[in-house]
Amino acid sequence: MPGGQVRGERNNAQAPAPEPYCPPWPTAPRRRSKYSLDPSQRRHALALLADAGPAGVTEAVMLANDVKVETLVALVKQGLATATPQRVRAGRETLEVATLRITEAGRKALAGMKSLSSAAPSTSRPL
Repeated sequence: MPGGQVRGERNNAQAPAPEPYCPPWPTAPRRRSKYSLDPSQRRHALALLADAGPAGVTEAVMLANDVKVETLVALVKQGLATATPQRVRAGRETLEVATLRITEAGRKALAGMKSLSSAAPSTSRPL
């Protein structure tokens, strides 16, 4: 027997305990990055902001025109729009609303989107 052990004697050094099984965490659905917005949503939101003029539009108006909050947040984070909190009095209540305005970078991005869509070949056939 190795090391002078007698049969039946146990070695004092014990084997390390096995690692407990830990199942993998469930993966969350992947979120789109801020640069992978739906182009049609982005174009729609920028067009609404561009048509609003220097006064801008409220967040409520954008939401009423089917623009998602995530799209608005992404536009502001990308520097294509600005959001300014304003207090508005409605009767006796004072409300805080966000006014959104397009930036110069947003106007350039919108112009680039429009030129790309007009340069794309038409898929319709003449009758």
